[in-house]
Amino acid sequence: MQFEQTANCTIIDPRAKMAGLILFCLLSFFLHTVPVLLAYLSIPIIFLIFLKPSGRFFTKMEIGAGLFLSACILLYFWARAQCPIHLDGIASARAIVRVFIFTGSGLIFMLTTSSSRFILGLEKLHLPPPLIFVLAIAIRFFPHLLQEMELISNNLQGRGIGFYQWLRHPVYSGRAFIFPVVIRAIKKADTLAMAATMRGFGAPIPRTCRQKLTISTPDYLFLISLLIIGLIFFYCDRYAYLKWGM
Repeated sequence: MQFEQTANCTIIDPRAKMAGLILFCLLSFFLHTVPVLLAYLSIPIIFLIFLKPSGRFFTKMEIGAGLFLSACILLYFWARAQCPIHLDGIASARAIVRVFIFTGSGLIFMLTTSSSRFILGLEKLHLPPPLIFVLAIAIRFFPHLLQEMELISNNLQGRGIGFYQWLRHPVYSGRAFIFPVVIRAIKKADTLAMAATMRGFGAPIPRTCRQKLTISTPDYLFLISLLIIGLIFFYCDRYAYLKWGM
């Protein structure tokens, strides 16, 4: 898996990008019709297709997300077909789509933001150093954990533990996968924590950085465009709700 190939899309300040994506996710709570929410979800999906994340983990995640979204659409149409309309089914479909919106937005941020610029942006926001330290470890840890999971999955397939073995012996196959992941995760977290300490995190003296972060015109355009998109979908949602209901 390659995470740094797409991390060079650093035109937008990480602070503006984070604020814009949080705004994008929060706007989904003002959308109530499932078809409009699915159209809203297509925006992060298009961005992820454009970024083309590599690795078998992302391939499996794409397949799983496609199946899950298909089930969500079937659930919505099943709930609409009931008489009276099954409100719990529609509410579940809404919740599932919103989870995918949050997940897609988080993946976009992770794939387009280098960890150094993200940490520098948090320091510019004057957040508490312990919180920055935890987030710095987390953003470094997640890509490494995905790489370890893919490596362990490849090792298991090389030993004959494939898809059918997972179906026949889920407990043993899961144990063979989870235990190595947990052990490697603990070792990797300890290594990353020591590396962060050596780079000055938690020191009483403020850290310095060669990079400069400033809010510029592309950042304002990014935020304004997201706000305009959100307003367009909000009015489309109101129109669809008044005309067709949920």
